[in-house]
Amino acid sequence: MDKSIIPECFADTLLIETLVPTKRGYNHQRSCFKVESTMKGLNSFAVGIIDKDKKQIRYLDKFKIIDEVAGDLILWRHADIEIHHWIIQICPALEILLLKICETENIDTNNFGDDALEGIKYFTKSTSRLNNPILQALFNEIRKKKDHVIVRKLIGWVKILKEKNYQVDINELKNV
Repeated sequence: MDKSIIPECFADTLLIETLVPTKRGYNHQRSCFKVESTMKGLNSFAVGIIDKDKKQIRYLDKFKIIDEVAGDLILWRHADIEIHHWIIQICPALEILLLKICETENIDTNNFGDDALEGIKYFTKSTSRLNNPILQALFNEIRKKKDHVIVRKLIGWVKILKEKNYQVDINELKNV
């Protein structure tokens, strides 16, 4: 398992594993607060991937914004540059971000029912649904949209952080 990449929920983990595949899997946690406690317990490089929930983790108070995508994604870095902790925040939530990508990239959401947002939530909120071919197909279709700014940034940030760890160039992250 790649312990340094820490997504907050099953759907976030599946999305990141689809966009930036790894043989070992990522360090899935069940909530943003578990991501927070896992990161605080690490004295090494770490990247948390969380939604922008109504109640934000307090650990974000120690971070500064490095880059963002029009209110959809925020890349945070720990303010103490000796601490190599990063957070990718999905705003406001994964399901809304997925629907936005689907709408702008003309990805068919008919498999999710008449209310696509509620349908996507149905699939992403249940751990038993994550092996569902409909959700996997959606994530695979999104992976093909590498020119979409959200997809490009998300893939780029994770790849660069994962590959460079302690040697990350901020400008490289901003220019993804």
